[in-house]
Amino acid sequence: MASMIIAIGAQNAFVLKQGLLKQAVFTVAFICFLCDFLLTTAGVLGLGEIFSMSPILAKILSLCGVIFLAWYGFNALRRAIKPTTLTLTQDKKYSYFKIVAQTLAVTLLNPHVYLDTMVIVGTVGARLAATQKWTFLFGCISASFLWFFSLAYGARLLLPLFKRPITWRILDGAIAIIMWTIALSLLLSVIK
Repeated sequence: MASMIIAIGAQNAFVLKQGLLKQAVFTVAFICFLCDFLLTTAGVLGLGEIFSMSPILAKILSLCGVIFLAWYGFNALRRAIKPTTLTLTQDKKYSYFKIVAQTLAVTLLNPHVYLDTMVIVGTVGARLAATQKWTFLFGCISASFLWFFSLAYGARLLLPLFKRPITWRILDGAIAIIMWTIALSLLLSVIK
């Protein structure tokens, strides 16, 4: 589970950024953890096999993910080009509702979350004996909890580095490239 979630992607980049901006940090980490908890539990208890048997649903989710990731990458590139809007001392604060909506979008519109939690982890967990399933599930959920809260609150340790606009440019530029790469790979998998 840890190897699935500790990868640079839209969700982790968003959690890191919210931690750096100190905006709804607990809420963002908790939503990411809660989604992992629900999807992993569903996958380990057998729903992952049903999800993996529906190629149409997988294609629809992938196309939604392509659109979302391309849009997210475009916005990251736009922020990288205008570093003055990226300082940590900015007065602009996003509404709590907008942050919650963005967190849900970056989590649930990403088809990899379903592939990772329900299909891959779910398939491994579904094959275990009943007593082992609960231990496996507890380990998965613990890894998710530790990762998201460590990333969200640990981002503060990077504050001195992110007080410089060039660091934001590099981060947002890298996010744009990563998001577009993931979007392209998803699009290619849908086309095949």
